[in-house]
Amino acid sequence: MALTFDRIVPLITNRDLTTVEKCVQEIADLKHKFANPETQSFYFKKGIESQKVRLKKILSEYDEYKDFINGNEISDFQDEIKEKKSRLERMTTRGFLNMMAYQSVEYTINSLEEAIVVKKKYGKIDNPDQMLKRILKT
Repeated sequence: MALTFDRIVPLITNRDLTTVEKCVQEIADLKHKFANPETQSFYFKKGIESQKVRLKKILSEYDEYKDFINGNEISDFQDEIKEKKSRLERMTTRGFLNMMAYQSVEYTINSLEEAIVVKKKYGKIDNPDQMLKRILKT
């Protein structure tokens, strides 16, 4: 499937992208650039090896996220959120002022909430090419 600007616009306008959508977008963008090197900038061509490493890293992150989403149910995420919120509450009621720990727990809660959104929206996460097709349909 050829990527065109008109097909990518829905990914980048009027809504926040989830982590999985961002990964799919970056993977599709890099694959398109690799497929059409003659249209890329001098700097991209000179750094093609580092771009290949970048693609490999993004694919690895995507696989980890896919395993995380596919390996859990929404109720698992909800239970974990409850436990983390309880932990936050205990931290604040005790006068716990370690901002790094507090922000870490908040970040985990936000990630779990995003996982619920992704799970509800897409159910099972597929390979990046199939996900791109599904994302473009929404």
